[in-house]
Formats: sequence, C-alpha cells, structure tokens
Amino acid sequence: LRGQIVAPIVIIPGLAEENSLEEPKNRSKITGIVRNSPGDRAGLRQGDEILKVNGLVANNRPQAGHLMAILKKSNPESAVVTVDRDGHPLDLALDLRDFAYPYAPEIDKNIGIVMMGTGFETGHLEKLREIINRHQAKDVLFLSSALMKPIFKQALAASPLFSSSQLKIKIMIPENSFFGGNIFMGDLLVVQDFIDCVQGYLEAGGPRPDLIVIPSSPFNLGQWQRDLTGRVYLDIEREVGIPVELLDCDTVYD
Repeated sequence: LRGQIVAPIVIIPGLAEENSLEEPKNRSKITGIVRNSPGDRAGLRQGDEILKVNGLVANNRPQAGHLMAILKKSNPESAVVTVDRDGHPLDLALDLRDFAYPYAPEIDKNIGIVMMGTGFETGHLEKLREIINRHQAKDVLFLSSALMKPIFKQALAASPLFSSSQLKIKIMIPENSFFGGNIFMGDLLVVQDFIDCVQGYLEAGGPRPDLIVIPSSPFNLGQWQRDLTGRVYLDIEREVGIPVELLDCDTVYD
C-alpha cells in the first residue's frame, strides 16, 4: 500500500513491523513523507535512510528523530539532510518555510518525515551497565518481551559495554498469563507473570542468576511502581529470592 498511497501508512507498534521485515534493526529509514512538507518538497523519498541532519551524524533511528526535533525547535529557515539512497549518499537542501496543506508545522516535529516508530534508545544500555556494576553481577536474567527482544538483542551484541566474557546475560520472555491471548508487549505483563517465568526457569535447571533486570514500563502507572493488578514489582524479589532492578524506560506508544 505504501507504493500506491501518498499519505504515510503507519503500523502501531512500529517494532512489530520492524521485527518482521527489517535486518538490521533500528535504522533511520523513511517509511513515508507527508505531502507538501519541507521534506517532500526537497525530494526526500520513502526508502531513504537518514545519515546526517545539518552535518550531525544519526547512527540510528532515535538519534535521527532527536536531531530533527532539535532542528524544529531551533526554528531555522533551512537545513540539509544527508540520506543513503540506493547505496549512495545524497545531500538534500530543505527550505523549512516551503510547505502547504496537508502539512501542519505546529503538530509535526520531523519536517514531514515518518519513520518506523521511535526505535531503541542505545542510552538504555548504559543504564543497564550501571545497574549491573552496582550489583557486581556476573549472571543476569533480563526479562523482556516478544516485541522488544530482537532489537534489544541486536543492540546488546553490538555494544562494547557488554563484551566481557565474565558477564552472562540471559534474555527470557515471560508468558502473559494474566491477559492471555496473543499479547506480545511487555507493558502488559504483571508481577505474577514475571514470578512464574523466573520460577519456571529455575525449576528447569537454569543457573541461578545474581540479578534480575526488568524494563520499568509494566510499572509506570504510578510512583509506587505497581503493575496493572496493583502489585508492586518488589513482590517478584520477595517471591524468588533474587535481587530485582527496574531498567527505566518509557511505555511503548508507537
């Protein structure tokens, strides 16, 4: 449909599309352009991959998004976006004053560019490394989700922060027993789902970890860090007898 329809087509959550179609992941590839936006009028196309914004390098999709948001806030009259098109770098000059309907600058932050969701913030890996160092852990059990595991696993393998052979990180996906069905977002997991996952792992003979790390998004509803059933995440630690830490991250909205 993207090849037939001018309006950008967005799939939510974007990671579902990325997991099915993209390798490697987290690239700043353009999936759509808002008609008559500065990006459209400058010649940006679906399939272009953003390499730089005004000379600043975008190594992944979140960085490209941040650079465009900063550009928008600085309110310049022009910009240069460098893209990879069919394997060749291309500089495109944008006149940020040149736009018309249906583009609406007051509600757009990416100069008309639509990408495959926010992507994975590599800064989360620095937070994870800090948590592991604080506990001096060598064997870590990371409880992720079917949605996030592929992109998290790629980022983990590429990061020099986790190159030590002495550190082992096991990634597991708890089953969503509370809601059931085909839910694949970790934001909807509850405390009991995590407890069941850890206990099942240990009963199956898995090595006892020094530390369990869970993304904070299932517990983002309030300051007490409770899940959707009202239980605090510390109940996991009390039940399984292993230290549990939350990796601060946002709920998935795209």
